[in-house]
Amino acid sequence: MGAGERGREGRGFTATWADNLAVAGRGEEEARGFLSELPGATPFSSWEWFSCAARCLPPGRTLHVLAVRRGERLTAVVPFTRGPERIHGVSVTTLRLLGEPFADRLPLPIAGLDEASIAHLFDAFYGAPARWDVLLLSELAIDAGTRAMVDRWAQGTHHRLHWRHCSRSPVLRLDFPDQESLRRSYSKTLRTRLARARKKLAAAGSVRFQRECPTPARLAALLPEIKAVEAASWKGRAGSGIFSTGERSRFFEEVSETFAAAGVLELGGLWLDGRLISYRYGFRFRGRFYDYNLAYHPDFAALSPGRVLLDEMVVSSLAEGLEAVDASRGSLDAPHLLADWSDEYIDHHQLWLFGRSLRATALYAAREHLRPRVAALRRRITR
Repeated sequence: MGAGERGREGRGFTATWADNLAVAGRGEEEARGFLSELPGATPFSSWEWFSCAARCLPPGRTLHVLAVRRGERLTAVVPFTRGPERIHGVSVTTLRLLGEPFADRLPLPIAGLDEASIAHLFDAFYGAPARWDVLLLSELAIDAGTRAMVDRWAQGTHHRLHWRHCSRSPVLRLDFPDQESLRRSYSKTLRTRLARARKKLAAAGSVRFQRECPTPARLAALLPEIKAVEAASWKGRAGSGIFSTGERSRFFEEVSETFAAAGVLELGGLWLDGRLISYRYGFRFRGRFYDYNLAYHPDFAALSPGRVLLDEMVVSSLAEGLEAVDASRGSLDAPHLLADWSDEYIDHHQLWLFGRSLRATALYAAREHLRPRVAALRRRITR
């Protein structure tokens, strides 16, 4: 076993922790292949995404990769970052999935969703060589049966956990014979809004829509335009855009270049008189367009360029034979704009696993008991 690795065996499974993505010395090819074949895989569970995140670790956090095998067969790969945080007033050491907080939908990164495989995976979390107080698995899209198996494991081992509904992602399935059928499915309100917006845009000047999976060379020409629109937008002014801070910009430049080289990055743009006024940034993955990020220039907000651009992406996705347009994440309080096109959605949950330390116990008490009481008191006060 190499430096930085630690193994644990039981019930025909072997769990190994390493400090690199090569999965305990077995090599990149095996890990890349496993992740590419993972049921329910998304761009955010891919080798490319994890590699970018590993090259851009947040300050103060270290990389810890868990690999689980059943015999010689790889059955799980779970990369984490470890570091200090303060949550609900408690100073704790956390394990978070590599790529947080930027990752959207994630599957449970395990090949076999059976009781034994889940039990050994979750047991292995508690065999990590470095101490942790709370482990968080965010943006999980898992079914009720899998969640029930995790709950049974927790009850049987007396480990403490907490599920939190964290987001709701609209999905538009493109099972329409043609574009006219697709547009007839729109609500009257959506058709009216789009017609008005298109009329305003046409009156304002020459409008051009373009979508592409750019090569790295083409990306180099497009990225400055995208950054300029984001910087002018409310996201740029609030510092919440994907290129707004040094840490975010570094990560998404890595992501953009890596995914462009793999042919997965996909960009849609709306130009008015030759000027980019709105973009949508996402990924073409397993027959879906994942609509990850957008921005529009505030000078053109009255023309609803973001809404028109999303419709262009929807219609052209059908024309290109994609199976769905997927928001990949959506706020519970402010739904993704794609909800105007579809009432189908995928719920995401965050799973908290608490360790055995006193700090973990304090955080569990704050999370499960103190916070609900404070929230209830606030509701009574504000009535």
